[in-house]
Amino acid sequence: MALGLTSSSSGGDFLPLAIYDARAGRLFKIERSQGPDGWMKERIDITSPPPAFAFDMGSIEVGWIWFSLGAPDFHMVPFGADLPPQPSKDHKKGFRAKIAGKVLDGVREFSQTAQCVLAGIDELHEAFIAAPEAAAGKIPIVRLSGTLPIMTRGGGQTSTNYKPIFDIVGWTDRLPEMGNRTVPPPLPMPSNFAQRPVAPQQPQQPPQQVEPPWDTTPATPPRAAAARAQAIGAKLAPAPKAAAAAAPPPPGMPVDW
Repeated sequence: MALGLTSSSSGGDFLPLAIYDARAGRLFKIERSQGPDGWMKERIDITSPPPAFAFDMGSIEVGWIWFSLGAPDFHMVPFGADLPPQPSKDHKKGFRAKIAGKVLDGVREFSQTAQCVLAGIDELHEAFIAAPEAAAGKIPIVRLSGTLPIMTRGGGQTSTNYKPIFDIVGWTDRLPEMGNRTVPPPLPMPSNFAQRPVAPQQPQQPPQQVEPPWDTTPATPPRAAAARAQAIGAKLAPAPKAAAAAAPPPPGMPVDW
């Protein structure tokens, strides 16, 4: 079952942002700092090595978004609720979710309206609801393992956007920092359920084997994010495991969580 995208408006507490640039196929975290001429924003590319983070399906929203020159305008409802009317022709269908991890320095807001990104999120959501861990109330740890070029033609021009490919590499409990759960866990799939086959895809760049992003190695996050990153990283860090005698997984296999 995809998100459908088949209300709440902007406002309230503001989380730091993570942005996926569909035209470049890159994931960024946005850092704000006070400069001599006011607040400044810096885009920090976190695409490589392939980042892994918790994706909160327990509070994901769908609705209408307008990314105007000023603050974006959101008219959203929790996934599963009826979509509100389209506020204007400038508003596009989109999603808004919370993601969290060491690479993000804590919890961030993640939203998009690009069709190629919505397709990637739809596939992630289908994999999520088919897993027994989801029915148990867990949320997925996902890795941005690659991108898939999508070419579109219109008005005599050709453009290329990059669909993100998210792999589920682990599971975790929701964090208190993610707020109340507004989307209930999916119902367990019947034992004879056969998941819809997904066409094989070749990422633009092969995934790389990386160390778990939430290990206990001390990190030095930027400025004011240090305390938040330390707290979130500690909650998401996996329990220590005894050294395994087996050989490490080949490149492209999920990291050992």
